[in-house]
Amino acid sequence: MMIGYFDESYNQANATNHGLPLVYTVAGYLAEDHKWEVFGERWQGILDKHKLPPFSMKEFVNPHSRVYGSWEQRDREILEKELIQIIRDTYLQSFSTSVILADYEELSDFAKYAFGKPHGYAAINCFKHITRWADGAGIRERIWHVFEDGAVDAGPFRSWTETIAQAEQEGYKIENVSFESKAKPQLQAADMLAWQNRKETGRRLLSPSKKARVRPWMFALHDPKRDQWFTAGRAQFKKN
Repeated sequence: MMIGYFDESYNQANATNHGLPLVYTVAGYLAEDHKWEVFGERWQGILDKHKLPPFSMKEFVNPHSRVYGSWEQRDREILEKELIQIIRDTYLQSFSTSVILADYEELSDFAKYAFGKPHGYAAINCFKHITRWADGAGIRERIWHVFEDGAVDAGPFRSWTETIAQAEQEGYKIENVSFESKAKPQLQAADMLAWQNRKETGRRLLSPSKKARVRPWMFALHDPKRDQWFTAGRAQFKKN
């Protein structure tokens, strides 16, 4: 069975935001279940080797982290390379949708109701592109989707998954949608992808020039043949 693991990442208007535009991202990876099983063993093995708790990007980049705050840069780079290599060895396709929150807030109340909250909009947009990709790849079987449990903005989306019509479920090739703890290694990888896409989207909004330097993390994570990453803003909302 094909399984997709997805997580969200968002920033807030506060002193620690470093002036980046507010963005809400949902992103994740698809792979066959047997590959995810091997992935989980390898990922957990890396964490155990370094005596680490479940991986979190928010914790990893926090200079005051109790876990990583005292790490040398070289040690950080070693862990990054180890985890990213496991991801690249495993996934078949990745999907990400980043919602520009300033553009979303410009929508009318009716449009917001129609689109849903940013989490649901981003997740369903990923479903749409997964369906198109699967159709193009000749994949007929439905896909099991796993989302991180406890996202602040995910309530309406979770309700939607519980009441989705059979025809819509078949249209999106959805076998099931479940919600699980971030303790699952696959969701930790999705957390990494969502965080990095959200961060890069914010940087691109500040510096839209095509010559703007891409962060090393994105170079390491990105494979153009396997990644479908989208930004939803004013132009996209008008098309829909």
